[in-house]
Amino acid sequence: LSAQYAARERSMSGILPSELPQLYPYILREFYGIA
Repeated sequence: LSAQYAARERSMSGILPSELPQLYPYILREFYGIA
């Protein structure tokens, strides 16, 4: 379980820095319910 968690953390940390700039507005709309 801890190994899977660590692998997921690595994939997330690898994806987020490059993807977050594009996804952040979408995440904000989803989180706050802004259309």
